[in-house]
Amino acid sequence: MRLIRARDEAIAKASNLEDQKTALEEVLAGLNADIERLEARKAGLESSVAQLEGEKKEALANLRQTSEDLSTERNSMFYEADLAERLRARGVLRTFNRIEGIADVKFASHLNLDKDKTITLKPSQFGIDHIRDVRIVPAFLKEGRELDVKFIDDGTVEVTVLNEAALKGKRVLFVVE
Repeated sequence: MRLIRARDEAIAKASNLEDQKTALEEVLAGLNADIERLEARKAGLESSVAQLEGEKKEALANLRQTSEDLSTERNSMFYEADLAERLRARGVLRTFNRIEGIADVKFASHLNLDKDKTITLKPSQFGIDHIRDVRIVPAFLKEGRELDVKFIDDGTVEVTVLNEAALKGKRVLFVVE
């Protein structure tokens, strides 16, 4: 009887252990599935983080460029220099003292007043031998007050900024004769 009881208890324990093993295998399979889902989510999140870091770098680069552009805009004098004949042909200059269509001038050059104060106008830029005269537009900018125009013997002209505050952010047209 004792052996039969021991056998029955062993069978019951074995059956109980089989049930526990099956239950633990189901839990393990569920945990493995959870691990796979979490690893997939982790990979997605890492991809999102990498994308966000790239966007952050791009935004910082744009911020730096915008800051540099703003600094250039604030601290620069924008200018255009051309021969009076060319300006007349473009419709910018009508008569000797009258400026028309200045909005059509691009003012493609600039002088960062934090770094430099002098513009050199060379006759070769304009296809001439000698610069005889330089007029400054707008006319409220006066030679000797805001700008100094110095003619050099070789026909070159040096324009020096005397009053930075008056010229920062301004657009100046130099009419060369």
